Amino acid sequence: APFREFNAGGPAPSDPEVSAALESERSIMANAQGCDEMQGLVHALEGRFIRVKIGGDALRDPEMLPSGYNIVQFDPNAVPSESAFRRGAEAAENMIEMYRGEHGGEYPRSVAIVMWGLETSRTQGTTLSQILHLLGFRMKRSRMDFAGRFEIIPPEELGRPRIDVTVTICGFFRDMFANIVTGLNALFAKLDMLGESDEVSYFAAHTRQNYSRLISEGYSEEDARDLSRCRLFGPGEGLYGTGGITDAVNSASWKEETDLSDIFRANMGHAYSMRYRGKDVPGIMEMNHRNVDIVTQMRDMTERELIDLDHYYEFFGGLCKTVETSRGSKASMYITDSSGPKLRTMDVERSIEHGIRTRLLNPKWIDGMLETDYHGAQHINDRFENVLGLAATTGAVKSGVFSDMEDTYIRDRTLRERLRSNNCWALMSMITRLFEANERGYWDADDEELRILKEAYLECEAAAENESDKG
Repeated sequence: APFREFNAGGPAPSDPEVSAALESERSIMANAQGCDEMQGLVHALEGRFIRVKIGGDALRDPEMLPSGYNIVQFDPNAVPSESAFRRGAEAAENMIEMYRGEHGGEYPRSVAIVMWGLETSRTQGTTLSQILHLLGFRMKRSRMDFAGRFEIIPPEELGRPRIDVTVTICGFFRDMFANIVTGLNALFAKLDMLGESDEVSYFAAHTRQNYSRLISEGYSEEDARDLSRCRLFGPGEGLYGTGGITDAVNSASWKEETDLSDIFRANMGHAYSMRYRGKDVPGIMEMNHRNVDIVTQMRDMTERELIDLDHYYEFFGGLCKTVETSRGSKASMYITDSSGPKLRTMDVERSIEHGIRTRLLNPKWIDGMLETDYHGAQHINDRFENVLGLAATTGAVKSGVFSDMEDTYIRDRTLRERLRSNNCWALMSMITRLFEANERGYWDADDEELRILKEAYLECEAAAENESDKG
């Protein structure tokens, strides 16, 4: 009855497509209300068979519910799925239109994009599909070898230039999706062999530029051809992460912002091409970064804002700063939020502020954190570090944000005392981060704000000494 009422005034319930859609909704609702965890546990303890289901995000893949089963995370040969390809194409178009609206109708010539392994498995390849759409590919079949599943869209049908890409991959992606690393390079070669004009294909234009530079630097024709097409960069074989950006920010050991881009360049500039896997080729990544107009990444989980993970300033922020130093100015920085049913593309400043407002400045979130002794304040302090890391790498954190953080956690004596009781050392670290933000020029603190910070730090120091004496 509720479904019939919902459909009132629409197509007749006898319509097969409508009936199928309503039945699917009914099934999703029923499964979402169930839980087979205990049953699954009992079956496992008895050594009985447990059915396998796909894992992932319940909001994106409701068929994973109810939980309580063995799971398979992904099939690398089935990535991207057809639905992920559609979402990736939509994400690419949203980003293009946003850029054109900000730049007088001009198309971006190149996009630098972060592609993570776990994000690829959770979304079944949305970022990968975004890359392929920018280059002007479409999916022609859902099963086959990777490169054989896609065809090149003719320029007259595409209706815009092919937009170049430079992809930063993590070590997990390299290991989980070796077939995609190989397949993407095969597609890059196909595009290059078309010999399209500079106006039709920015990828072709930049590839020719790269080839000429490599030849002039003494590379053989074979290596120059291979590396000129290379668009995949990441850590060397057997290595993971950016090699120390988080350590530098955590310890406040960096002096200039370029120190962070130097770390990223040295550790994430290894080329993954048809001939080489993780080859350290100085200058190749920067050669591509000089052409970049947009730096972007997908945020695919509702429970993870940009300020919640240090990996965001490590990868996305590190890439932003490296592109900036390569081209001599900041590129546009966009985040695509694919965590819900509707895709949203926003500039990074707005995305960071969204995380700060819904986390650090949200009284309910703060209360929830402080329900856990010691670790609650520690997790809040982690977000202070992440905000500072994003400020250093993107330059997209407003000075007023740090004032709001100081007002909320330090000026408010009641909350300050709760934090001190929860974890005095974390509170001291939070105060130190605010001092650092001011000293590095990310926060233009006034005299009163600095006075309150000093007062709070001295209080914490005295409390810490008292605790040590009692111990």
